[in-house]
Amino acid sequence: MTTSIPKHHVHVSTTITRISGGPHNYTLHSSTSTFGPFNHIILATPAPISATLLPDGESQLRDALKTFKYVPTLVVTHTDPSFIPSSPSLHRDLHFQRPSKPISALQNLEGTTQATHILHYRSPYLQSVKLYQTTNPHRFPRKETILSQTWFERFLPTLESLRVRREVFCREGLGQGNDNIWFVGSWLGEGIPLLEGCVESAERVVDMILSLEE
Repeated sequence: MTTSIPKHHVHVSTTITRISGGPHNYTLHSSTSTFGPFNHIILATPAPISATLLPDGESQLRDALKTFKYVPTLVVTHTDPSFIPSSPSLHRDLHFQRPSKPISALQNLEGTTQATHILHYRSPYLQSVKLYQTTNPHRFPRKETILSQTWFERFLPTLESLRVRREVFCREGLGQGNDNIWFVGSWLGEGIPLLEGCVESAERVVDMILSLEE
């Protein structure tokens, strides 16, 4: 997807601290460099982070972004079968456990539902490995079974944020394309905030930008 973009236009591991300028003349600022000018800005970051990057004069949009709340989330990939029912007849794609008091090392996950996904359940490529992925565990899998674990912040939908998303960040809302600033991310997708929402919102923004050129 990036083969047509000159390598000197691609910057990785570069933290952008702010955006200045206006439509057709945006400048991105890092701690050591500036980049631009750009006609459009697409922010593919969590909503609260996007709020901190907006140029001056975008207070209404900044306030709208702050209604989107995020919570800590832990995902552990492992081979510990104790996170699913022992009887194969009870195995499903996903297994949920109601909120319970987690161990002290996971206390910031208190009040969350534990969900374990059987990754090999429907995959013919994983039948030889009993592989599981548990989100927001109340305890850790046995140490020798842990393959990877990742902490991150996940968008938590609320009635208020869903209203703002519908009224501000829909195709006709002021949040998308106002002053040539665009937003993509799981918080803009339908349903549970997952990577699919990132793809869905990105495709929608691309379509809207291309329609401006027609």
